[in-house]
Amino acid sequence: MPSPDFQSLENSAPRVIFYVGAFFPTPTGATYSAVRLARVLRACGVAVSFIVEDRGPDWRDGGEYDGFPVRSFPLHMSGKVRKLRGLLRFTRHVRARKIDFDIFHIHGGGYVNLFLSWWVALCTGRPVVLKITSDGWDTPEGMKAEKWGVVSLFAYRRLAGVVAMTSGQAEKCRAWKLPAQIAVIPNGVDCERYRPATPDQKLRLRNELEIPRDAFVLCYLGWLGHGKGTDILIETWRRMRQRRDNIFLMLVGDYLAAHGQNAKGAVAVPQSPWLRTVGRVDDAERYLQASDVFVFPSRREGFGTVQIEAMACGLPCVVNDLPGVSCDIYPDESCGFRIAGNRAEAFVEKIGRLYAEPSLRDSMGRAACVRAQQFFSQDSVAGRYLDLYGKVLATEDREIER
Repeated sequence: MPSPDFQSLENSAPRVIFYVGAFFPTPTGATYSAVRLARVLRACGVAVSFIVEDRGPDWRDGGEYDGFPVRSFPLHMSGKVRKLRGLLRFTRHVRARKIDFDIFHIHGGGYVNLFLSWWVALCTGRPVVLKITSDGWDTPEGMKAEKWGVVSLFAYRRLAGVVAMTSGQAEKCRAWKLPAQIAVIPNGVDCERYRPATPDQKLRLRNELEIPRDAFVLCYLGWLGHGKGTDILIETWRRMRQRRDNIFLMLVGDYLAAHGQNAKGAVAVPQSPWLRTVGRVDDAERYLQASDVFVFPSRREGFGTVQIEAMACGLPCVVNDLPGVSCDIYPDESCGFRIAGNRAEAFVEKIGRLYAEPSLRDSMGRAACVRAQQFFSQDSVAGRYLDLYGKVLATEDREIER
């Protein structure tokens, strides 16, 4: 377990408030990522609490989730008067608590979150760290093009730390000459939960999930829609089925179920006994462990944590080559194929190779698992956060001394 020396805090771990837009009982991927990180940081001695967006009565009066204190305020999803009242209550809360935390860590950008970052620093004197979630959206150039772009950049330049999940995001931040500490820290994966299945375990899972034993199973995790390349995925499956009649596709995601067939960006999914739409599940690792190849034709990602979950399960991955993202996850073809241009025919060619060459499939899966364990394990990610927190606090101490 990582344990850096926090000289600025007399060798004690920092106390951190996580700000997350969505939280239980209506979590998003960012929620799960923040909670996973909080658990590992807690094991390192870090005191973590949550402030979340008010999306219902659950956390208005405070409470605990998995031992973490949680409190909600209406800052995003409400009318102007309610937002103002929420901001006033939020301000009183963080000012009253400023002796109880060392760092305010915001998960996700957007102009409201960037305003909050500036406001928290102004009201409490505490350093604020922002985690970027989507390339081209909450990176500086993306924010400049959005509503309140000038204000967003003003707030960006007053951050103490920026977490970029990929080297591409970090380069965009450096191009704007941000004075903040900039660290490349990907999302982490629980390698105890997500791990390869033995051949016997795989057969048992296929029986439990009612997947034909002799099927060649392609798996996808995430919401379903145009932005995630569901159209490319289905076209790839159709073409593969023309060549091999045992190609089985599992779509593990909830977009269609949650938003309906007519939602913007929705993609019609054909009915077939060889295609299954599973919906959102709490045991995604079982579906990965029962599969042969992970396919991810997403058109835009901040990072795409499901990829490293598939890698940790020992699956070879075939993915759309997203600039500044995919190269960080798959530095070469030893652990995955990156498809330039997101072309269905290229997906078919690479998946066809994996189908025809079991030895390639096995070696790529083993390499993917090793890379996930070495570079994306939760302990590795937590260590990088602890290092960033230490640098941020050391910089703050030097500023105070001046």
